Amino acid sequence: MPAFLDITIPLLNFLIMFTVGTGLAAADFKRVAMLPRNVVLPCIAQMVCLPLAGVVVVSLLSLDPYVVGGVLLIAACPGGSMSNFYSYLAKVNVALSVTLTGITCLAAMITMPLVMSCFEQFMGTPDTFHVPIKTFLLTLVMILLLPILLGMLLRHLRPAFVTRYDNWLRIVSMVFLAALIVQVIWQTPDIFTHDFADTLKASGAMAGLSLVAGLLVGRFMKLSAYDAWPVAFELMVQNVALAATIAITVFQQARFASFAAGYFLIQVPIAAVLIPICFKTKQTAAVDRI
Repeated sequence: MPAFLDITIPLLNFLIMFTVGTGLAAADFKRVAMLPRNVVLPCIAQMVCLPLAGVVVVSLLSLDPYVVGGVLLIAACPGGSMSNFYSYLAKVNVALSVTLTGITCLAAMITMPLVMSCFEQFMGTPDTFHVPIKTFLLTLVMILLLPILLGMLLRHLRPAFVTRYDNWLRIVSMVFLAALIVQVIWQTPDIFTHDFADTLKASGAMAGLSLVAGLLVGRFMKLSAYDAWPVAFELMVQNVALAATIAITVFQQARFASFAAGYFLIQVPIAAVLIPICFKTKQTAAVDRI
Protein backbone atom coordinates (compact mmCIF):
# COMPACT_ATOMS: atom_id res chain seq x y z
CA MET A 1 0.00 0.00 0.00
CA PRO A 2 1.53 3.37 -1.02
CA ALA A 3 2.66 5.34 2.04
CA PHE A 4 1.23 8.62 0.79
CA LEU A 5 -2.30 7.18 1.08
CA ASP A 6 -1.82 7.38 4.85
CA ILE A 7 -1.68 11.17 4.46
CA THR A 8 -3.85 12.12 1.51
CA ILE A 9 -6.92 10.01 2.29
CA PRO A 10 -7.22 11.13 5.95
CA LEU A 11 -6.67 14.73 4.78
CA LEU A 12 -9.44 14.52 2.19
CA ASN A 13 -11.77 12.92 4.75
CA PHE A 14 -10.91 15.69 7.26
CA LEU A 15 -11.92 18.35 4.74
CA ILE A 16 -15.16 16.52 3.86
CA MET A 17 -16.14 16.17 7.53
CA PHE A 18 -15.24 19.83 8.11
CA THR A 19 -17.78 20.73 5.44
CA VAL A 20 -20.38 18.53 7.16
CA GLY A 21 -19.70 20.50 10.34
CA THR A 22 -20.28 23.85 8.61
CA GLY A 23 -23.78 22.63 7.81
CA LEU A 24 -24.66 22.10 11.47
CA ALA A 25 -25.99 24.91 13.64
CA ALA A 26 -27.67 25.29 17.00
CA ALA A 27 -30.99 25.36 15.16
CA ASP A 28 -30.44 21.76 14.08
CA PHE A 29 -30.21 20.59 17.67
CA LYS A 30 -33.26 22.69 18.57
CA ARG A 31 -35.04 20.85 15.78
CA VAL A 32 -34.15 17.57 17.46
CA ALA A 33 -35.63 18.87 20.72
CA MET A 34 -38.78 20.20 19.05
CA LEU A 35 -39.37 17.31 16.63
CA PRO A 36 -37.38 14.39 18.08
CA ARG A 37 -39.47 11.84 16.21
CA ASN A 38 -38.47 13.18 12.78
CA VAL A 39 -34.77 13.11 13.63
CA VAL A 40 -34.13 10.58 16.38
CA LEU A 41 -36.07 7.67 14.86
CA PRO A 42 -34.32 7.86 11.45
CA CYS A 43 -30.94 8.12 13.21
CA ILE A 44 -31.70 5.04 15.31
CA ALA A 45 -32.91 3.23 12.20
CA GLN A 46 -29.67 4.06 10.41
CA MET A 47 -27.59 2.80 13.33
CA VAL A 48 -29.57 -0.45 13.57
CA CYS A 49 -30.67 -1.31 10.03
CA LEU A 50 -27.31 -0.83 8.31
CA PRO A 51 -25.37 -3.27 10.54
CA LEU A 52 -28.21 -5.76 10.12
CA ALA A 53 -28.08 -5.31 6.34
CA GLY A 54 -24.33 -5.95 6.45
CA VAL A 55 -24.85 -9.15 8.43
CA VAL A 56 -27.48 -10.34 5.94
CA VAL A 57 -25.24 -9.62 2.95
CA VAL A 58 -22.14 -11.40 4.27
CA SER A 59 -24.23 -14.31 5.59
CA LEU A 60 -26.15 -14.99 2.37
CA LEU A 61 -23.48 -14.26 -0.23
CA SER A 62 -20.23 -16.14 -0.77
CA LEU A 63 -17.69 -13.31 -0.70
CA ASP A 64 -13.94 -12.83 -0.66
CA PRO A 65 -12.74 -12.14 2.93
CA TYR A 66 -11.56 -8.67 1.91
CA VAL A 67 -14.98 -7.87 0.50
CA VAL A 68 -16.56 -9.17 3.71
CA GLY A 69 -14.37 -6.76 5.66
CA GLY A 70 -15.37 -3.91 3.35
CA VAL A 71 -19.08 -4.69 3.74
CA LEU A 72 -18.86 -4.76 7.54
CA LEU A 73 -16.87 -1.53 7.60
CA ILE A 74 -19.43 0.24 5.40
CA ALA A 75 -22.27 -1.20 7.51
CA ALA A 76 -20.79 0.32 10.68
CA CYS A 77 -20.28 3.80 9.19
CA PRO A 78 -22.64 6.76 9.67
CA GLY A 79 -24.45 8.52 6.86
CA GLY A 80 -22.47 10.35 4.19
CA SER A 81 -22.65 13.94 2.97
CA MET A 82 -23.63 12.77 -0.52
CA SER A 83 -27.12 12.17 0.89
CA ASN A 84 -27.35 15.94 1.47
CA PHE A 85 -26.40 16.54 -2.16
CA TYR A 86 -29.02 14.06 -3.41
CA SER A 87 -31.68 15.72 -1.24
CA TYR A 88 -30.65 19.09 -2.67
CA LEU A 89 -30.97 17.82 -6.27
CA ALA A 90 -34.32 16.22 -5.47
CA LYS A 91 -35.53 19.47 -3.82
CA VAL A 92 -36.59 17.70 -0.65
CA ASN A 93 -35.81 18.56 2.99
CA VAL A 94 -32.09 19.37 2.85
CA ALA A 95 -32.10 20.72 6.43
CA LEU A 96 -33.35 17.37 7.71
CA SER A 97 -30.77 15.54 5.61
CA VAL A 98 -27.89 17.66 6.94
CA THR A 99 -29.11 17.18 10.52
CA LEU A 100 -29.35 13.40 10.11
CA THR A 101 -25.86 13.23 8.61
CA GLY A 102 -24.34 15.41 11.31
CA ILE A 103 -25.96 13.60 14.23
CA THR A 104 -25.14 10.12 12.95
CA CYS A 105 -21.53 11.22 12.37
CA LEU A 106 -21.24 12.57 15.91
CA ALA A 107 -22.92 9.45 17.32
CA ALA A 108 -20.45 7.31 15.35
CA MET A 109 -17.89 7.97 18.08
CA ILE A 110 -19.92 5.48 20.12
CA THR A 111 -21.81 3.42 17.56
CA MET A 112 -18.90 2.49 15.26
CA PRO A 113 -16.64 0.91 17.91
CA LEU A 114 -19.66 -0.88 19.40
CA VAL A 115 -20.93 -2.25 16.08
CA MET A 116 -17.49 -3.31 14.84
CA SER A 117 -16.63 -4.98 18.14
CA CYS A 118 -19.91 -6.91 17.91
CA PHE A 119 -19.07 -7.95 14.35
CA GLU A 120 -15.66 -9.18 15.44
CA GLN A 121 -16.94 -11.00 18.52
CA PHE A 122 -20.03 -12.72 17.17
CA MET A 123 -19.58 -13.16 13.41
CA GLY A 124 -16.33 -15.01 12.87
CA THR A 125 -14.91 -12.13 10.82
CA PRO A 126 -11.79 -12.57 8.62
CA ASP A 127 -8.38 -12.30 10.26
CA THR A 128 -7.89 -9.02 8.39
CA PHE A 129 -10.85 -7.54 10.30
CA HIS A 130 -9.30 -7.04 13.74
CA VAL A 131 -10.46 -3.86 15.47
CA PRO A 132 -7.76 -2.16 17.61
CA ILE A 133 -10.17 -0.16 19.78
CA LYS A 134 -7.73 2.45 21.12
CA THR A 135 -6.33 3.21 17.69
CA PHE A 136 -9.82 3.19 16.25
CA LEU A 137 -11.16 5.68 18.80
CA LEU A 138 -8.18 8.00 18.34
CA THR A 139 -8.68 7.88 14.59
CA LEU A 140 -12.38 8.74 14.96
CA VAL A 141 -11.50 11.73 17.14
CA MET A 142 -8.97 13.05 14.62
CA ILE A 143 -10.83 12.41 11.34
CA LEU A 144 -14.48 12.62 12.43
CA LEU A 145 -15.14 14.50 15.66
CA LEU A 146 -12.46 17.20 15.36
CA PRO A 147 -13.25 18.37 11.79
CA ILE A 148 -17.00 18.41 12.46
CA LEU A 149 -16.52 20.50 15.61
CA LEU A 150 -14.18 22.89 13.75
CA GLY A 151 -16.76 23.26 10.98
CA MET A 152 -19.45 24.01 13.56
CA LEU A 153 -17.13 26.54 15.20
CA LEU A 154 -16.59 28.33 11.89
CA ARG A 155 -20.35 28.50 11.35
CA HIS A 156 -20.81 29.89 14.87
CA LEU A 157 -18.05 32.53 14.54
CA ARG A 158 -18.63 33.44 10.88
CA PRO A 159 -22.27 32.57 10.07
CA ALA A 160 -22.48 35.11 7.25
CA PHE A 161 -19.38 33.65 5.58
CA VAL A 162 -20.71 30.07 5.78
CA THR A 163 -24.16 31.11 4.54
CA ARG A 164 -22.65 33.07 1.66
CA TYR A 165 -20.38 30.25 0.51
CA ASP A 166 -22.55 27.31 1.51
CA ASN A 167 -23.05 26.06 -2.05
CA TRP A 168 -19.34 26.41 -2.79
CA LEU A 169 -18.48 24.45 0.34
CA ARG A 170 -20.79 21.65 -0.79
CA ILE A 171 -19.27 21.62 -4.27
CA VAL A 172 -15.73 21.55 -2.88
CA SER A 173 -16.73 18.71 -0.56
CA MET A 174 -18.03 16.71 -3.52
CA VAL A 175 -14.78 17.38 -5.40
CA PHE A 176 -12.78 16.11 -2.42
CA LEU A 177 -14.96 12.99 -2.25
CA ALA A 178 -14.51 12.35 -5.98
CA ALA A 179 -10.74 12.81 -5.60
CA LEU A 180 -10.67 10.33 -2.72
CA ILE A 181 -12.64 7.72 -4.70
CA VAL A 182 -10.44 8.15 -7.77
CA GLN A 183 -7.29 7.81 -5.68
CA VAL A 184 -8.52 4.64 -3.97
CA ILE A 185 -9.49 3.05 -7.29
CA TRP A 186 -6.19 4.06 -8.88
CA GLN A 187 -4.17 2.53 -6.05
CA THR A 188 -6.33 -0.61 -5.65
CA PRO A 189 -6.95 -2.03 -9.14
CA ASP A 190 -8.17 -5.27 -7.51
CA ILE A 191 -11.65 -3.76 -7.57
CA PHE A 192 -11.68 -4.28 -11.35
CA THR A 193 -10.07 -7.73 -11.31
CA HIS A 194 -10.84 -10.59 -8.91
CA ASP A 195 -12.80 -8.41 -6.44
CA PHE A 196 -15.10 -6.99 -9.11
CA ALA A 197 -17.90 -9.60 -9.08
CA ASP A 198 -18.03 -9.82 -5.28
CA THR A 199 -17.92 -6.03 -4.93
CA LEU A 200 -20.71 -5.61 -7.48
CA LYS A 201 -23.12 -8.10 -5.91
CA ALA A 202 -22.34 -7.11 -2.31
CA SER A 203 -22.64 -3.37 -3.06
CA GLY A 204 -25.89 -3.86 -4.93
CA ALA A 205 -27.36 -6.00 -2.15
CA MET A 206 -26.22 -3.59 0.55
CA ALA A 207 -27.54 -0.50 -1.24
CA GLY A 208 -30.83 -2.24 -2.04
CA LEU A 209 -31.45 -3.43 1.52
CA SER A 210 -30.51 -0.03 2.93
CA LEU A 211 -32.81 1.80 0.54
CA VAL A 212 -35.74 -0.50 1.30
CA ALA A 213 -35.13 0.00 5.02
CA GLY A 214 -35.12 3.78 4.55
CA LEU A 215 -38.36 3.74 2.56
CA LEU A 216 -40.02 1.51 5.16
CA VAL A 217 -38.91 3.82 7.97
CA GLY A 218 -40.44 6.80 6.18
CA ARG A 219 -43.67 4.88 5.58
CA PHE A 220 -43.81 3.66 9.19
CA MET A 221 -43.37 7.24 10.42
CA LYS A 222 -46.01 8.46 7.92
CA LEU A 223 -43.69 11.16 6.66
CA SER A 224 -44.51 13.30 3.64
CA ALA A 225 -42.46 12.71 0.50
CA TYR A 226 -40.60 15.93 1.31
CA ASP A 227 -39.30 14.39 4.57
CA ALA A 228 -39.32 10.69 3.67
CA TRP A 229 -36.85 10.86 0.79
CA PRO A 230 -34.03 12.41 2.89
CA VAL A 231 -34.44 9.49 5.30
CA ALA A 232 -34.22 6.99 2.43
CA PHE A 233 -31.10 8.69 1.03
CA GLU A 234 -29.52 8.82 4.47
CA LEU A 235 -29.85 5.07 5.01
CA MET A 236 -28.61 4.20 1.53
CA VAL A 237 -25.64 6.60 1.47
CA GLN A 238 -22.90 5.50 3.83
CA ASN A 239 -19.86 7.59 4.64
CA VAL A 240 -17.46 6.05 2.13
CA ALA A 241 -14.81 8.72 2.84
CA LEU A 242 -14.72 7.68 6.49
CA ALA A 243 -14.72 3.99 5.55
CA ALA A 244 -11.79 4.47 3.17
CA THR A 245 -9.85 6.45 5.77
CA ILE A 246 -10.37 3.83 8.48
CA ALA A 247 -9.48 1.06 6.02
CA ILE A 248 -6.14 2.75 5.32
CA THR A 249 -5.22 4.16 8.73
CA VAL A 250 -6.63 1.56 11.16
CA PHE A 251 -6.78 -1.72 9.24
CA GLN A 252 -3.97 -1.00 6.78
CA GLN A 253 -6.13 -2.69 4.15
CA ALA A 254 -6.47 -0.82 0.86
CA ARG A 255 -8.82 -3.53 -0.41
CA PHE A 256 -11.35 -2.59 2.27
CA ALA A 257 -11.13 0.93 0.88
CA SER A 258 -11.65 -0.38 -2.64
CA PHE A 259 -14.99 -1.86 -1.55
CA ALA A 260 -15.99 1.56 -0.22
CA ALA A 261 -15.17 3.02 -3.62
CA GLY A 262 -17.18 0.27 -5.32
CA TYR A 263 -20.13 0.96 -3.04
CA PHE A 264 -20.00 4.62 -4.02
CA LEU A 265 -19.97 3.73 -7.73
CA ILE A 266 -23.03 1.51 -7.28
CA GLN A 267 -24.91 4.02 -5.13
CA VAL A 268 -24.57 6.97 -7.54
CA PRO A 269 -26.61 5.51 -10.45
CA ILE A 270 -29.25 4.27 -7.99
CA ALA A 271 -29.59 7.83 -6.68
CA ALA A 272 -29.74 9.14 -10.27
CA VAL A 273 -32.79 6.92 -10.85
CA LEU A 274 -34.39 7.85 -7.52
CA ILE A 275 -34.17 11.64 -7.90
CA PRO A 276 -36.76 11.85 -10.75
CA ILE A 277 -38.99 9.52 -8.72
CA CYS A 278 -38.76 12.03 -5.85
CA PHE A 279 -40.18 14.74 -8.11
CA LYS A 280 -43.02 12.47 -9.19
CA THR A 281 -43.97 11.43 -5.66
CA LYS A 282 -43.87 15.06 -4.46
CA GLN A 283 -46.10 16.17 -7.35
CA THR A 284 -48.54 13.33 -6.67
CA ALA A 285 -48.66 14.24 -2.96
CA ALA A 286 -49.29 17.89 -3.84
CA VAL A 287 -52.18 16.96 -6.15
CA ASP A 288 -53.67 14.71 -3.45
CA ARG A 289 -53.59 17.63 -0.96
CA ILE A 290 -55.43 19.84 -3.45
